[in-house]
Amino acid sequence: MTDGHPPEPSPAVPWQQAVLYDVFLLTMFGLVVPTLFYIVWGLIELASLPLFKP
Repeated sequence: MTDGHPPEPSPAVPWQQAVLYDVFLLTMFGLVVPTLFYIVWGLIELASLPLFKP
């Protein structure tokens, strides 16, 4: 039964909740985040190495 008012829109789902509810997104984040972390860490390590001077 409606009382003449339009239905209220459902609240937007936060992105964190959407990731935790979707197993494929959770798997993607579980693979992408550590990969990017180690790539950035490796680049920082390479940049901090002293230059070779024979």
